[in-house]
Amino acid sequence: MSHNNRKMGNDISYPPLSNNNHNDGISNGWTVVPPMANGNYQRSNNSTAILNEGGNEVENLAQHYTRIRDEMRSIICSSIPELNGSDVQVFMESCKREMDFRNDTRLAKHALDKAVKHDTSPEVIAQLKENLKLAEDGLKQAEAVSFSSAMPLLDALDSDEVIGRGGALDDVFVSFKVLHDAQPDRLAKWSDNGKNKARKFLVDQLLGDLPLMRDMLLNGGAKDGNYGDAMLIFSNILKTSAHAAEQRSRIFYCLALGTSLEHSSPMYYFDTSTYIRPVERYLEYEKAYLNEELDPLFENMSAWECRWITNSDAPNDQAAWMRRMLGNYRPDLVLSSNYDWRYCQIVRTDVRYKVPEWTSRPKTYQQLISGGGKCGPRAWFGRFATRSFGIPSWGIRQPGHAAMTHWTPHGWCLCLGGQSRENLWGGWHTSWWGKRNAFDFLAEAEARMNTQADYMKVIRMQCLSVALSETDCSIFDLDGFWGALAIMQQKAFARDFNESKEVWEQIAAHSNKEKWSKRTVSTDSLQVCPKLSKSSIIIDPSSIEKIRGSGNNVVIMKSFENGSPSLHGQQVLLRADGRFKFTVKVAESKSYLLSAYVVTVHAHQHPLNIEIHGPNNQKSSAKLAIPYTVGEWQVTTEPSHVFLTKGTNDLMFTRERDSHGVAFKRFELVPVVVFD
Repeated sequence: MSHNNRKMGNDISYPPLSNNNHNDGISNGWTVVPPMANGNYQRSNNSTAILNEGGNEVENLAQHYTRIRDEMRSIICSSIPELNGSDVQVFMESCKREMDFRNDTRLAKHALDKAVKHDTSPEVIAQLKENLKLAEDGLKQAEAVSFSSAMPLLDALDSDEVIGRGGALDDVFVSFKVLHDAQPDRLAKWSDNGKNKARKFLVDQLLGDLPLMRDMLLNGGAKDGNYGDAMLIFSNILKTSAHAAEQRSRIFYCLALGTSLEHSSPMYYFDTSTYIRPVERYLEYEKAYLNEELDPLFENMSAWECRWITNSDAPNDQAAWMRRMLGNYRPDLVLSSNYDWRYCQIVRTDVRYKVPEWTSRPKTYQQLISGGGKCGPRAWFGRFATRSFGIPSWGIRQPGHAAMTHWTPHGWCLCLGGQSRENLWGGWHTSWWGKRNAFDFLAEAEARMNTQADYMKVIRMQCLSVALSETDCSIFDLDGFWGALAIMQQKAFARDFNESKEVWEQIAAHSNKEKWSKRTVSTDSLQVCPKLSKSSIIIDPSSIEKIRGSGNNVVIMKSFENGSPSLHGQQVLLRADGRFKFTVKVAESKSYLLSAYVVTVHAHQHPLNIEIHGPNNQKSSAKLAIPYTVGEWQVTTEPSHVFLTKGTNDLMFTRERDSHGVAFKRFELVPVVVFD
């Protein structure tokens, strides 16, 4: 089910780039000037200068872009909305007070930490703790005051034709911001000052396509301002994919745009110096989506959220393996209703916390789950798991630790680390990725999840802030009126989302039910086991009995059919020292060869211990070697000889306490034929 009424970074227009009538990729000779820029300009034959109508050179390409940017800036600065002066003053004073309290809080925490480190007297430490609590309480109140003082201003701007829903100057805003972020000199250099005609054509096409520029800005802009590369990738995706070019579904456009923006700065495959190919990355997710391999909610992602999916450093074949492996080995994690741990729960169950064992270079994610690792590799694998299934993930670091965050229908979730949103000295507040604080990222991410919000309002205020050369703002640094006001608008959108998560919860419930119901095969069609297949005995998990005391070390679950979307039957997972049994009744005493259909993800495997309890206290034992199948279903390599006594036999299965997991689809007992 698609939900096309989603807005914000999702209020997306569809630019007509697929049929541009420039099959050779060469410009028609005219430099595109965005609306409201003055002048009529033509390019010279050598493409390095701009000529006027008389044929005289007036400026080079970098100067041309600079002039357009500055003209846009002038228009923006002359169109600043008029606001109540008293409200502006109150807001700025409250922001200043909040920053003062934040600084006081940091100083109080530093003094306390220093005192504890130097074994200061308990009395002094108690006083410093009280000082810190007073500072924290003051900061909390100051945050509430600055937020409430922004409300009259934000309410007034709702009806403003420039900042509000009218967006009268959006063409100017987007033209200015794209040229500002791209930097005129860099943008001109990208096309070799116009000598590279194909690249110059792409820049002209971008600057002339205002809806596309708006969509780019609305979804975070080109990474590092690389708009030329973003346009090149986007154009190539549209040329390669009919689904994206023809906008057969909004997700194809969002996926193409998000991939182009995020990959405009080159990324490398895991543990290599090989660049990820963005078009191939897009096509991999398009194929996985069409094959119904991705999460049911993937189709609802915005282009901004798709950035945090396709920026995985895993090679495409390893991402496909991840989806196959989890469907084979742990289908319960694919079907889990707990979105906080759907997919990434595999880290807690199967990526052991230990010194990693890498067996070859380049390293692979198959090696990682097999060989384990400490906080860094575990976080890598968690991000890899969620992104492989089409769930956005943002990697974070914490002091002395690595963790991960990811999207859920009820907001972004922090896993494998401190999760608090309230603690100023832990969780989201003290986490970061790159140069960005995690709590600042969280505010933006959840503001964008507000399906009723017009996120372009935040973008317009940010553009005003840049045009006025204000200091960069963050949620912790409210220096600059329009930048601080944009932060408050973002906070308001995030707050509204957190107060009305039912919209996303309903979408999630419906999408999961609809998708998985299609995959489920009626149990009425399943045969009851154990059953006879000619002379062999086949035992499937419906016949298995979990032995008391096994806890979660024996899990019987629904099973995919060889990793494909259709659910069929069951499988059993055996971990550590879990125990299970099944009963077989035979008409005569006979030797059998026991084999199993298994899947494992760890190279080091202990054998399966088998105890046979037959009639009249007949007992025997055997071992079944468990192969390393690298996440694929496989028949055990060497069958084990077992002897079954006429009548009822209980076969009990155990492994050593430190054993890795193994999943069983079925067991088979084949009679041993003795020739005279």
